[in-house]
Amino acid sequence: MTSKNATPSRFSLTALSVGLVALLAACASTPPPGGRSVTIERTTFGIPHITAPDYEGLAYGSAYAHAQDNVCQTAEHLLTLRGERSQFLGAQNTGDLGLGRAPNAQIDLFIRYHMDDAALARAGATTSPDVQAALRGYVAGYNRYLQDAGPNGLPEACRGKPWVRPMTTGDLSRATEMSMIQGGLGALAGAVLAAVPPAPGAKTSAAPVDLKEAVAEIGRHSFNANPEGGELGSNGWAFGRNATPDGKGLLLGNPHFPWTGTNRFWEMHLTIPGKLDVMGATGGLSPVVAIGFNKDVAWTHTVSTGKRFTLYELKLDPNDPTVYLVDGQPKKMVARTVALPAAATGGTAPPVQHTFYSTDWGPVISLSRAGLGWTAQKAYAIRDANTLNVRSAESWMKMALARNVTELRAAMGNQGMPWINTIAADRDGNAMYADLSVVPDVSADMLKSCAPSPAAAALLNAAGLPVLDGSRSACAWNRDSAAAAPGIIAPARMPVLITPDYVQNSNDSFSDRAGLSSAEYLGIWFRRTERLGAVHASLR
Repeated sequence: MTSKNATPSRFSLTALSVGLVALLAACASTPPPGGRSVTIERTTFGIPHITAPDYEGLAYGSAYAHAQDNVCQTAEHLLTLRGERSQFLGAQNTGDLGLGRAPNAQIDLFIRYHMDDAALARAGATTSPDVQAALRGYVAGYNRYLQDAGPNGLPEACRGKPWVRPMTTGDLSRATEMSMIQGGLGALAGAVLAAVPPAPGAKTSAAPVDLKEAVAEIGRHSFNANPEGGELGSNGWAFGRNATPDGKGLLLGNPHFPWTGTNRFWEMHLTIPGKLDVMGATGGLSPVVAIGFNKDVAWTHTVSTGKRFTLYELKLDPNDPTVYLVDGQPKKMVARTVALPAAATGGTAPPVQHTFYSTDWGPVISLSRAGLGWTAQKAYAIRDANTLNVRSAESWMKMALARNVTELRAAMGNQGMPWINTIAADRDGNAMYADLSVVPDVSADMLKSCAPSPAAAALLNAAGLPVLDGSRSACAWNRDSAAAAPGIIAPARMPVLITPDYVQNSNDSFSDRAGLSSAEYLGIWFRRTERLGAVHASLR
């Protein structure tokens, strides 16, 4: 798609059968049956318009075009995902970890501890053939760009660097995992690294922490924390036929994600002739449009206030702080020591290593300044519902084919949206708000019956941090057979509204704090039918 004032550049990537199969054989277990022909056209402002006969070809072309614009960024991100930043960039230097920054050694230790390639591969095998084909194509497309550019043809930032290496399907699986846990475990990676058992003879409990200080500490570790000030977030408005002059739907998306790094949005237009025609933006390493539109429907995302995790307060054996009690029975924490290669410190310093501890509830964390430190009496573990969430690519693939907001809602039924709301409008004049994200299935009654110690329980209302009693198996998340994964809230019980009026979200909750149910609040908020006179465009 080009404007009449554009001066597009056009080239085709014709992957001969032998060449493409050779590339994929190094990175995937099942090579494609034949070659792929992909066309990439760039308009005046450099936006790539990619056409291919199938999802594998589209992903091949999108990865190639993305690498043309972002190869050094991607190559460095792959270093992060492999836990190799210290080895090549220095242990004390810093890098991006999710939406935050941390010393390279800390990033490498966390990545090497958390990433489970075998588990990711098993989870990936459950995705659809189209998703698996797209991931194969993306890996091959990036590697094709590296081959075409050569080590000396890359931008100065990564030209000739030994850390620029081909991508593997395992790398791409890790990239997805890192994106999924940004709203929970990834944001608390520092707290995972801070978890160290108390020394023998340590005090039974820690000194009390002021609630205001505890809330501030939790805020520094939250998903929306922004070192530049304020909070990361987004705005979205969708107007239905009762609010537009022509009765068509109108969407305004104003996403507030970083301008730099792998979370920066990158625009593309994807076409499979006769099947798919979608344009929008993606972030990270992804072959699909995450925020975008087709001829019938448009959608955007904002950050949902739902929690992706719960903490569990552990009651410890007074004789061993690495033994916790569940229903009165002792359970030994699993300790695993992760060490970085000697090359990470130049071979002249002691090896960088850390021992992590995990429980049936998840890894142990420590936020001592929030009153959640590891003492001889208590410890805290985190369970993240987005761990091994491999469903997002399929959600966005189906959303790209939707013809109205009802079909868009259905496309999100597999609960691949990790931590975001969806605001949308269609050509029929319908607007939609939906939070079909991944949320632990913990009821209000359960929050009361499974309340931890008073100081930890106070953090729920003060800072929105849910902490449950980990000494009772009855405090495990509920399991609804209608949910896409065990322990999360099923789609039918998540907030969705389709209306001819309008919807809006700016990262706030869909409900208020005045005791109204979500349905009552939505009814009050969205029954407003005032018309807007200055509407500049609509879906036609």
